[in-house]
Amino acid sequence: SLTRQFDSAALEAGSAESSSPHARSRELVACGAPALGDDPSIAVCAPDGRQLPDRDAGESVISGPSIGRGYDELGVPRPVPFGPGGRGATGDLGVIEGDRLYICGRAKDILIRAGRNHAAPDLEHTAERVARDLTNEPVGWSACAFAAELDALAAFDSELPGTPAGSGEAFVLLLEPPRSHRSVVPSGLPAALSEAFSKVHGLVPDCVVMVRPGALPRTTSGKLKRMAARAALLDGSMRFTPVPLRAVSVAADLSAAVRVVTASAQGPLQIALITTVSTVLDCPPASVDLGRPLSAHGVTSLQALEC
Repeated sequence: SLTRQFDSAALEAGSAESSSPHARSRELVACGAPALGDDPSIAVCAPDGRQLPDRDAGESVISGPSIGRGYDELGVPRPVPFGPGGRGATGDLGVIEGDRLYICGRAKDILIRAGRNHAAPDLEHTAERVARDLTNEPVGWSACAFAAELDALAAFDSELPGTPAGSGEAFVLLLEPPRSHRSVVPSGLPAALSEAFSKVHGLVPDCVVMVRPGALPRTTSGKLKRMAARAALLDGSMRFTPVPLRAVSVAADLSAAVRVVTASAQGPLQIALITTVSTVLDCPPASVDLGRPLSAHGVTSLQALEC
């Protein structure tokens, strides 16, 4: 078969392992072996140029007499970026198993969190599934995931919800509804997104906004242009509606406050847990519902250790 099911968690950690029946998996397509034996020579390398063993994920690089020195882009010559050993960088992440190369995604579309590689299409698929299930609209929802520097988001600090403070990168998620959808955030979307991302990926978006139908830039063939979407958000040309994941509406709900009081009456353990969860998530104690799992509050596996 030209396709294989690989364990998603292992791929995120940088290795290729066959998936078990009940584990989260990704289907990858084999590109085959070089047609001319060792021309071109194909390898998978680490960022420092070191060649990786089979089943380790890295950037796919090629070399050999048949590899051109560049290509023509609308009349402008573009040289191929060659790395150590005269290998041409493809920009694709892949793994080699036997004599077959499997492509995992584009290097520029990978978000790295806590040492794990998260492919933007996987994150987008989760967001689209949540939105479709919540609104009972089987088609039309699109998502766009990318990383953005925190200082670049600083200009929108008062508008973008959930943007963390400090240096580094934020995980930004744009949601585009179908044209038939009203320009309002669906009820329950923040909580549903938090729970799904925490369970499936072990992380929660730092910033989520809903854009107008048709606002996400695409190529003429319909492919998502993530970097163009990122630029449009950061330069202010893309209009959006905030989707505050952390400030879930339950925070202002009286029943939530009643639950906190009830928990407080049960003993110091509940009080400590509420205090810890609210501190980790930087949310009001009244928004913590001990009757729901931590993942429903958007607590990731790493944050759960802090609780």
